[in-house]
Amino acid sequence: MRDSAGQTRQFGPAAQSLFRSGLCIRIVLALHDRPVPLPELTRRIAGTTSGSIHRSLKRLASNGLVEEEEGIYRLSNAGMILVRRLVPLIRTFRDPAHPAESPMDLSHRYHEYESGMNALLLSGHAVTILCALRKETLSRDALRDLTGARSTTMRTRIRLLSEAGYLREDASGFALTPHGEEVAEQVHIFLMTMALVTRQKEFWNDHYIEMLPDSAVDTFYLLFDADVDLDTPESIATTITNYFRLVATAHQIYGISEWTATELSEKYTNRVLAGIVLDLIVTKDILCSMFGEPSIGIIRNYNCHPNFRLRVTNIKFWCGMTIADSFFAIKFYSKDGVSHTNARLKASGSEEVIKWGMELFEYFNARSKPLEDYLEEYPDILPSNAVHPDA
Repeated sequence: MRDSAGQTRQFGPAAQSLFRSGLCIRIVLALHDRPVPLPELTRRIAGTTSGSIHRSLKRLASNGLVEEEEGIYRLSNAGMILVRRLVPLIRTFRDPAHPAESPMDLSHRYHEYESGMNALLLSGHAVTILCALRKETLSRDALRDLTGARSTTMRTRIRLLSEAGYLREDASGFALTPHGEEVAEQVHIFLMTMALVTRQKEFWNDHYIEMLPDSAVDTFYLLFDADVDLDTPESIATTITNYFRLVATAHQIYGISEWTATELSEKYTNRVLAGIVLDLIVTKDILCSMFGEPSIGIIRNYNCHPNFRLRVTNIKFWCGMTIADSFFAIKFYSKDGVSHTNARLKASGSEEVIKWGMELFEYFNARSKPLEDYLEEYPDILPSNAVHPDA
């Protein structure tokens, strides 16, 4: 993850642009629950006109946060991702926070938060100071060097944060109060989410992600360091070769897999024979396709090699994912939930991205069963002409 000063300089303006319009904030909060037409949205946001709301909707749509179809407005995937972090950010500006307040409540009462929030969030220096103090105590000189602010500006920003109850000073320098720590963490997460939405907006808006658990959606910001990789006729051969090379050198592989790719199955088999751990989760549909040639020969290795752990789930996950050592890649279905796209997220060496991928794997792993247990529970799941792995 990038340093707080770099984050603020690069992605702070996008966040500040959003917070300069209280109406835009109220609109995305009001759309959190469900899509609505313009007349209903106007009724839900008191004290506004349909004209002003329509202008704000056009602005939000141009930023990829709202979509419209046949007069119905809804949050795009990118908008939904952002609002999921906007809600806890707004809540934390209350001391103590009110976690029970719904997005609609926050939309109605946003005026109670707006002044205090904007005083902080519209100041790049204040945000940088807040985020920089999340993990350490810093002197006034260190903060001035970090922000590049002049002494008078620094004094003003420190007074702002201190009077809001976020900052304290002692002999070792400036540190956050307990409430300041809560606010700083939510500001940091929101800023990273804004960075993700800014960098990867088209990717998320083009794909089907409704099946993902709340825990994955709420931590999308961890994927900020991942790159969007597009397959083209010129690059696909290189992409496949690089992927097979990573598989061939991995010491452990965790995957949500579409096993039907024969070449991939063979590569996995070679690694299993070499003794690495291979944990795969497949759906029942993929399982059925595996009980025929040529995949059945690979399945038989399940009984011979305990390092090959195959699990089956009834959940349709609409994605394929590989985690191999420090490598991560995930590919989603398109928004129609039927076809694939030529885009994936991938990262190498990012601890945050690997962490996110492993937590998603564990989510589906906990909702799956080992092959033997699954076949015992669903003895009729296989087609009548399927070859049993023990045959």
